[in-house]
Amino acid sequence: MITVVNNRGQTIVVEKGDITKAKNVDAIVSAANGPLYHAGGVDKAIADAAGPALDQECKQLIAGNKGSPFPAGTAVKTTAGNLLFKYVIHAIGPQYEDGKQQEHPLLFSTVLSSLRLAEDEKFTSVALPAISANTYGFPLRDCTNIVVCAIKQFFADFPKSNVRKVILLDMDDAACNSFAREVVVDHRNTLVADEDNYVMPCKLPSLKASWKWEDNDGEKLYCEHDMRSIETAFQQYLNTWTASELIIRCDALNTGILTNYQIHFYADLKRILINDPNALNKRLICGHQLKEASGYRRNIIRYPVVQEEDSPSVVYQPKPLDSYDLQAITTETAWDITGITNESVKQAEAAVRKAIDMATISEPFSINLSQDLEDHKEQLIKIAAQQRIEINFEQECSEQLQMTLKGLKANVFEAKLKIALYAQDILKTHADNADELRPPEEWGNQETECKLVEIPRDDPNFIRIETRMKETLDTVKIEKIERVQNVRMWSHYAFRRRELKKELHLMPNLQIEMELFHGTNNTQPSEVYNGEYGFDMTFCTSGKWGIGTYFAQKASYSCTGFAFKLPNGKRQVFLAQVLTGDVYDCPSDPSLRRPPKKNESVSGRRYNSVSGDTRGSKVYIVYENRLAYPAYLITFTC
Repeated sequence: MITVVNNRGQTIVVEKGDITKAKNVDAIVSAANGPLYHAGGVDKAIADAAGPALDQECKQLIAGNKGSPFPAGTAVKTTAGNLLFKYVIHAIGPQYEDGKQQEHPLLFSTVLSSLRLAEDEKFTSVALPAISANTYGFPLRDCTNIVVCAIKQFFADFPKSNVRKVILLDMDDAACNSFAREVVVDHRNTLVADEDNYVMPCKLPSLKASWKWEDNDGEKLYCEHDMRSIETAFQQYLNTWTASELIIRCDALNTGILTNYQIHFYADLKRILINDPNALNKRLICGHQLKEASGYRRNIIRYPVVQEEDSPSVVYQPKPLDSYDLQAITTETAWDITGITNESVKQAEAAVRKAIDMATISEPFSINLSQDLEDHKEQLIKIAAQQRIEINFEQECSEQLQMTLKGLKANVFEAKLKIALYAQDILKTHADNADELRPPEEWGNQETECKLVEIPRDDPNFIRIETRMKETLDTVKIEKIERVQNVRMWSHYAFRRRELKKELHLMPNLQIEMELFHGTNNTQPSEVYNGEYGFDMTFCTSGKWGIGTYFAQKASYSCTGFAFKLPNGKRQVFLAQVLTGDVYDCPSDPSLRRPPKKNESVSGRRYNSVSGDTRGSKVYIVYENRLAYPAYLITFTC
């Protein structure tokens, strides 16, 4: 068990267990779908344990919502039936597609709505699972991050809340471990970052129609997400009369597994609408869904939804988050010991406690860390929490951090290994960072800030560059290749490269740096390798992809049209190191002034560069200075 608490006593607890058997809580949260069908997972387990009364209340809630499903991001409540809680809160989490359909803010809103509902009912404690993580496909790490951030946001918004404790309770080890890692993170600065703006207002437009399919025991509602997808495809069909290619993933209600269904609209709809122009204003069988796995068909039915005026929006102003401290971790377990006499029960309890005491050890341990010891302590506390041991720090000695680890023997040994690996990673990172900013070793000791060094023709780099040139220029003859050694320009470039690696650390397989050709046309190459910024955007006035600095994958592009011409007839181009990062590939767009945003509705983060195809080559465009370094100046004839 891991517990964190803020300075007002508002508490978040992580436990592993069956949520239907949660102890000392007023309400539990069920990970529900919009129609409140209890198809599988935690939702079905809660519904089965609660009995038919809960299911009947859910049907009444849907009826009270004009027969429509509840939208993702909301929550409703029912009584708990046979369960020993006051209520069950049904949290309507989003179905995950690609992270670009507002899934993150919708999940944040789902958790916040659930806790606000608990607050309105004056509950003091609530238990909830990893909403949307399993059946609805939300990446576990993203899910637990958002759930924990939403809980902390709720406590910040309600500093005097009735709800004093939220228990994150799940049967899945991976979910519990992910929650345990997340609750100890300091989130005070994360919610304001562009890429994780979960608390931004998130409101989807009203449904234009309600969609159902025919089951053996009557018509069943689709969830709101699928209704929107079907209605969009339907409107497109009415405009084009082209067969739909829509595939939706719905609950198979008897298993709770998401299953693929193809949506087909009937070909005679055009005739129906001509004969009855009012057909769309009433119940209409529009087609069928086809189960991909079996080919089984079900009719799909459309019902118009009466549009209501939107209520005026209220601007949500989230309050700053609190810091949370890790509470002492207890390794004691609640036991149920059954015996013939009280004496035998006491003896058994004493024996169990003795076994735990014998398995518990306390060991001194130390690691060498160069700086930021307080920050390192926070990370080590998290490691100790994950291993369920106690950690006490001793007085610091120079660059050595001394501590005592106490807990079960196996846990202490595992913690020692993880702490040692952490220290090793930190020291390696410091060394790598320092090395990364240093000029390349082959530059040697350089007295001047910038110089050109000619590369011998038998040097591997000369051979590599010559081979690449001849891939697209058969007749090229290289006169010389000079390595550009500009210390100041390199340090700027190396720093930007390190920062880009940090920015894109969640994309470890992405190639963030490329070797590309660049011709300066009428500008002297010395203006680049001796200049303040290297490749300076002020020299660009227009281009197929807007105002930026252009680099080519193929030598033929730069050498034939953009090479600098020397008085003796020879030409020069650069082979540059370019920080392309996360690239946005698109057709020509002269209006571009910077790369587009990755996701307009969720994030302010932009792509790092733009690419396109022109004159037989892929070209890459960057829109800032110091994102490229002129590594080699190539003099050639062609």
